[in-house]
Amino acid sequence: MSRSTIDRLFAYIIPRKARIILLFKLVYFIQIAVFLLAGLAFYSGDSSSILYYQLGLYFGRIAVLLFIIVLIPGMFKRFGITHKILALLMIFRRYIGISMYLFALSHFGLVKVIPNLSSLQSLLKLSAFELFGSAALLVLFFLFITSNDFSVARLGIWWYRLQRLIYIAMWFILFHLGLQRISGWTMLMGIVVILMVTSFLFQKNSQFHKTPPK
Repeated sequence: MSRSTIDRLFAYIIPRKARIILLFKLVYFIQIAVFLLAGLAFYSGDSSSILYYQLGLYFGRIAVLLFIIVLIPGMFKRFGITHKILALLMIFRRYIGISMYLFALSHFGLVKVIPNLSSLQSLLKLSAFELFGSAALLVLFFLFITSNDFSVARLGIWWYRLQRLIYIAMWFILFHLGLQRISGWTMLMGIVVILMVTSFLFQKNSQFHKTPPK
């Protein structure tokens, strides 16, 4: 993508920021609606419940992609890379993160919770990969409920420290994917984790060389 194209994209999106945020909120509403419809389908024994299960799997993949997108700005910043596209991601990062969590929560609900509502034992029985997925959801929940201006203002420095939980969730997601099977999604997440670790090492090394000797 050429610089002029990026500039035009930036100039087009910024004045329409409020509309785009409204579109994100519409996506939130649709996600919740789909989840409720799936619950009714499973409860009534509707044959479409299988389709909702498959939709839950797709929701999980979308959640992984959005999670990676959320990580990109910070990772590139540690590498010292700046770009207007990254600036755009930062503007909508909060809303992408909220959508990511709702997709992940819907994924868990559609493939695990709703199909096992009739059996508490099946619902509470978690395999290793489900355990890591549940742990990721739990960690990300704290980021989800603090993704607002009120929390930023009230928590102060603790809000920024809380955001670091995303790096713990990153490992949980990797194990969630890897313990199911080695797939393209596992490889993609593995590459992202390696890049994230490398970015921290790069930043630490850069700061070391910039620190003047005493």
